[in-house]
Amino acid sequence: MKFTVRLASATLALGASAAMFSGCSGAQTPFTPIASARQPIAPESIAKISGPDAVSAPGDLIYVASSTGCGFVRSGICHAMVSVFTYPDGGYRGRWIDGGNGNDVRSHVAGECADNAGHVFVTYSGASGKILEFAHGATKPMAALSDSKGDPFSCSSDPATGDLAVVTTDHLGGNKLLVYKNASSGRAGIAYSDPHLTLTNVAYDNNGNAFVDGPSGLAELARGAKSFQEVTLNRTIQSFGSLQWDGEYLDVTDIGTDAVYRFEIKANGNGSIGGFVAGYTELGDRSNGNGYKTTRITQTWVDGNTVVASRMRAGICDFKCPGSVDAWHYPAGGSAFRNIGGGAIFDNPSGVAVSAH
Repeated sequence: MKFTVRLASATLALGASAAMFSGCSGAQTPFTPIASARQPIAPESIAKISGPDAVSAPGDLIYVASSTGCGFVRSGICHAMVSVFTYPDGGYRGRWIDGGNGNDVRSHVAGECADNAGHVFVTYSGASGKILEFAHGATKPMAALSDSKGDPFSCSSDPATGDLAVVTTDHLGGNKLLVYKNASSGRAGIAYSDPHLTLTNVAYDNNGNAFVDGPSGLAELARGAKSFQEVTLNRTIQSFGSLQWDGEYLDVTDIGTDAVYRFEIKANGNGSIGGFVAGYTELGDRSNGNGYKTTRITQTWVDGNTVVASRMRAGICDFKCPGSVDAWHYPAGGSAFRNIGGGAIFDNPSGVAVSAH
């Protein structure tokens, strides 16, 4: 089945702001990260968006997106925050918080992605939408791509072309995919949308094909194409989460079952596209019954034989849902073997990406 592309706004809403905090509803439950003791990370380094502030970090790093100080019930101020740790050991290197110089702001961040050079892109919503770009090792954004009329939610960098794809929703509820050529801040994103699709996440494969998912299912925007094509999966996904290409398979996170499914994508003889399960990774120890459902995964990132995930408490928390970033063996899964930050607790952690160098 083909979907017709529309360069105007889509008619279906994503509601990215609500989706970011959608895990903060229902019965309140205690939250305990892998390392149970709360560990102060470091004094906050508050700064407005400005030039790069590099740390001495020649190796791999992990960037964590979260939003702190939020309290919609009490009309609190919400600050977008990006924290940087060494990877895989999780040593703290620095952080950026929106609202420097004592300015009151209401902003938040959502998903992340990284390119071949180790630059990390973070979707940001405040007075206007932006995609913040952090150079490898930087604790301040070096650039920002504009999504002035949108609320960006997730992103993916095309390893074949350097293009950046961003799922966003506009202020009227229209849902679309923006593609920024060469991830350039000097160009407006090319918009693709369809009334049959509600988009939440995006991932490129190695050949420049973009895959998107959401409540409407999975679809592909093939390289050079102007329309989406449905991808029929042979496994039901309860609730679509983040997408990532692991070099061989399309990894689809099911936040309804806390699992990452690996799909082999194939063209069928009738011209349709199918996704066939090659395996899956459970991100939780299910020996305790439904204990794993006390948290909600917000983004996963596969890095070689490890998968890391940001996750927050699935309970009533006044938009201040505590969470953590943890690591599992991939594809074995089971119980997390490491907590990034040695017990650090983040408010509303929404995104994570490894910056390889």
